[in-house]
Amino acid sequence: MAKWIPDRDCCRESLLASMLFFGGDFKEAEGYPRISTCNHRISRILYKLLKYFSGENILWEVSQEKFLQKRKQFNVMVPMNEPMKKFLESWGLPGEIKKNRLRKSCCKRAFLLGAFLIKGSINTPSKYYHLEIISPDETLTGILHKILQQMEISAGVTIRKNDQVIYIKKADDIANFLTIMGAHGCLLKFEEIRAIKETREEVRRRVNCETANSDKTIQAAVRQALSIASLQEKGLLEKLPRSLREIADLRIRFPQASLKELGERLNPPISKSSVNSRLRRLESMAEPPDDEQQGLLTGK
Repeated sequence: MAKWIPDRDCCRESLLASMLFFGGDFKEAEGYPRISTCNHRISRILYKLLKYFSGENILWEVSQEKFLQKRKQFNVMVPMNEPMKKFLESWGLPGEIKKNRLRKSCCKRAFLLGAFLIKGSINTPSKYYHLEIISPDETLTGILHKILQQMEISAGVTIRKNDQVIYIKKADDIANFLTIMGAHGCLLKFEEIRAIKETREEVRRRVNCETANSDKTIQAAVRQALSIASLQEKGLLEKLPRSLREIADLRIRFPQASLKELGERLNPPISKSSVNSRLRRLESMAEPPDDEQQGLLTGK
């Protein structure tokens, strides 16, 4: 059996029933209902499950559809023999899933897996996080949504054309979903891409933050230099205490230095808050800058 096929018969039944519910139309079907997929491995799983429960060879066709950009489409025919009819009736097909089904957690996971294999997709996490399963009716949507809630996975439901779509947007919930299904290889790939994406976003945030802080530092330094120049023109700078004259001299000599760097250049060094306090005192002593100076501050 393929690696996706469970060992227990109850879980195999749940997996096959889910693939039939989501992939086929048995209400108005005549002859051999067809289930189609573009994934060769999924078609092999369906083929083996049908053969296991029906006891006969399964019709399996391969075609190419123009609207699928010439991708191969694998069509598996469901045999409507007596064992298969009994199987469908035991689950409630055609109609609704019977209440005595999906009681075990392992069977719920298998049912969820079948729905995803037939009608599910996951977006490349390098762009954004999105996993979805297309459901043909409200009953199946409600069942899947309830199973996901029981497994503590947050999912939403929306309408797309004539179908209902169950979707998962959070990265942690998608990771939990893949873990529950046993898709460990997919999970490792997902986590790898997720880690790269989150690292890039963190670097981008830090760069933006540092750029914003740098802009603020430059604007503050220009404003302080203008205030010191104003005091100097009025002859007030020489009359100020030595502590204020020293910090004013450092600000003029080192216009791009941070408050911390200015404090370290004094003898003895002083703290960043002390430097900021002295520069604020200088600004408060100076008159507000004129229109030309204000233009320098705002970049106009």
